[in-house]
Amino acid sequence: MSLLSSLLTSYEMGRDMRHEVIVGVERRRRWREEEKLSILEKVGLNGATVSDVARCHDITRQHIYQWRQELRR
Repeated sequence: MSLLSSLLTSYEMGRDMRHEVIVGVERRRRWREEEKLSILEKVGLNGATVSDVARCHDITRQHIYQWRQELRR
């Protein structure tokens, strides 16, 4: 099977797959130190996990872990 026919077969098989449409411009957000601290303080309040807080603020868990590490330095 040639590469082209392989790609076409893959395309045909995947036609019913879900496609995501991203609308708008993605950009990097800048967080002020006060905002970071405010978000970090919410972890643990009333049992809130890192995942809960991250989801609430539309950030990744890694942001919170990284900000914690920066704070420790």
